[in-house]
Amino acid sequence: MMQRAALRLVDRVCPGCGGGDRRTAHAFEGHTIVACRACEFIYLPVAVDPAIFAAGAFAWENANAIKLKNRRQKSPLRTRLDMATRFRTKIAKKTPDDYLRKAFAGRGGRPRVLDIGCGAGGYLAALAVAYTPFGVEISSELARAAQVICGPAGGEVLAMSSLDGLAHFEAGGMDGVVLRSYLEHESQPKPLLSGCHRVLRAGGVVVVKVPNYGSLNRRVMGTKWCGFRYPEHVNYFTPASLARMARETGFAIRQSFFDALPSSDNMWAVLTKV
Repeated sequence: MMQRAALRLVDRVCPGCGGGDRRTAHAFEGHTIVACRACEFIYLPVAVDPAIFAAGAFAWENANAIKLKNRRQKSPLRTRLDMATRFRTKIAKKTPDDYLRKAFAGRGGRPRVLDIGCGAGGYLAALAVAYTPFGVEISSELARAAQVICGPAGGEVLAMSSLDGLAHFEAGGMDGVVLRSYLEHESQPKPLLSGCHRVLRAGGVVVVKVPNYGSLNRRVMGTKWCGFRYPEHVNYFTPASLARMARETGFAIRQSFFDALPSSDNMWAVLTKV
């Protein structure tokens, strides 16, 4: 109970359909991941109150440092091998810009692109070359760093939760939204996608990257799969469940075979506002 109180965990219903009837999908190390009996969405039945990541000991940048330290202590050999072979992820590596450039091909001007969970603005720095970059970041310290990048390029970074940040922007004011390694962390993914739909112009796009729960590697690795991260990852998408949530929030989804390879731990998708 003390750990639950310290992390400010809140109970959840199914993010996919709002149902409360569920079964255990995975149980390991005292954690339980469930599957909705109605729609089969896979999720964590509790989530950390996002306000805890804004500042202090649990600020997002500190939480990441703690996570890496725990990984090194728990699986030192595996962590060292992973860090030493990071070059493998750079081979044919995709970025959101690969998808944005295709979506905006032939358009003039500087499209307005919003990065949700932008961190210290590393990706926004790349966006600033061809786009007007905006960001939302829960960590006040990281948001200040990102603002240094966005401000001179005509953009803005908001230090607040993603849902509050989306509500700040005018309807139809954005050309694109980036959800890169973010949607798996969001305790309210469906309202978040609805918020993205509201801020996008007609034909605007959301570029999504999430862990692929449907991957063959997850089936082989079981509970040791790299996509299982407690308590950060609260949603576990498959290509089918991501497509369903996209359609239910007003988007058409484009996802090629190579965007969701069965052998890959991650998948990409482009959601277009219709």
